[in-house]
Amino acid sequence: MRLRTDRILRYVVAFCPACHREAPDRPLSDVERLSGYLAEENGKVWLVRGCPRHGKIVTLYDESPEILRYLEEWTAPTKLHTPDTPGNFDPVPAAYLRGLGEMQTQHTCILLEEITEQCNLRCPTCFADSSPQLTGIASVERVLENIDRRLERERGRLDVLMISGGEPTVHPQLLPLLERVMERDIVRILINTNGLQIARSDELLGFLARHSHRVEVYLQFDGFKPETHRHHRNADLRQIK
Repeated sequence: MRLRTDRILRYVVAFCPACHREAPDRPLSDVERLSGYLAEENGKVWLVRGCPRHGKIVTLYDESPEILRYLEEWTAPTKLHTPDTPGNFDPVPAAYLRGLGEMQTQHTCILLEEITEQCNLRCPTCFADSSPQLTGIASVERVLENIDRRLERERGRLDVLMISGGEPTVHPQLLPLLERVMERDIVRILINTNGLQIARSDELLGFLARHSHRVEVYLQFDGFKPETHRHHRNADLRQIK
């Protein structure tokens, strides 16, 4: 009997990418969970899982086993949490459709709030499929209500709030929203942005400068080659960036 050429690192639950492509809008609760494992072979880490319809599927997970091992050393005792829905023992990720479940092993480290589906770019690589044509905008009160629910669960304090979208800087009430958010016990407020509106609006830039001790900008930046910008953003944005 031949020996395996790989070394199994750990067993995981995974999904089939081919099944996902067949029905990308299917609810998570209807997606079949597959048994799988992470394995080291030929100096790389691979995600291996088996689908009854598509067979064995192998995907590159990490180019460096050493980096993966190093990252997994950074562990610390986790904090207890209060489930959003008592009795929610649904399997992950479907459990997250009802908030944090009973089997969640960590509290809310970073609360991600998507305040709009609209964007001032139409990037081919956008995982949210945002565009200027979309009109979904969350009201200030709705966003604050959700934040306050999470604050209550976290005993009145959040480490990090990440405001995202879409492009959050196109939200018509962004500055009033940020002012209301800063009234709460939130250590750091992060804004995921492509930076276009910041470059065009002195008012927004001044606000961010005044409140830089609380508000950080996570700026999307694609380097200095025009072809890179056109590939990822459909436009050469080097000058405005």
